[in-house]
Amino acid sequence: AEAQGPARKEVFQQGEELVYKVKYGFLKLGTVVIQTSSANDQRVQARLRFWTADVPFLHTRSTVTDEIDARSLNLMRFQEHSENGDVVTNKEMTYDPAKRTLDYTDDQVKNRITTDIRPFNDALCLLFNMRAWSGAGGKAYTFPLRGKDGEKRVTVTFTNEFSNETVPALDDKEVRTRVLQGRAEMGASSPLGADGAFTAYV
Repeated sequence: AEAQGPARKEVFQQGEELVYKVKYGFLKLGTVVIQTSSANDQRVQARLRFWTADVPFLHTRSTVTDEIDARSLNLMRFQEHSENGDVVTNKEMTYDPAKRTLDYTDDQVKNRITTDIRPFNDALCLLFNMRAWSGAGGKAYTFPLRGKDGEKRVTVTFTNEFSNETVPALDDKEVRTRVLQGRAEMGASSPLGADGAFTAYV
């Protein structure tokens, strides 16, 4: 992240598991599980299970697994398995920070290497970053994300405002959260049209 001053928190302990319920408006889409690695290798694994059973005319099921470097808070490995009706797709990506290369494979492409790639995030890695930098009241951070159209930018301002929010994973118990104001510049890469201004609570 590009930021003004250090405010990072070590929020994940070894063996910790954090579960998020994912909604788009009032639609229940899936579950995010962030789980620290059991090995002492400074890697964190995050999984997203996504489905559209409550969305009319959509029949999609996806499982995304990220491997995140807990020191640099950047994406190192990505795997996705998706089913859209009868169509099944698989994607895999590995990033080499020393060589600054990206190795990408899907059902049509095998081991396509892209060079001169700086460290980056995806949506799950961004969620991990927002949790890790949740103590950064009054600071603004810019996170590079990569999608099918290349590198995009998401800017997040960690405000000094707090809000009590109900948490579905805790049976709608209220939790005190910091209010984040952000802007995604994703364009055609945005999932479900998630582009422009947004508010998040961490």
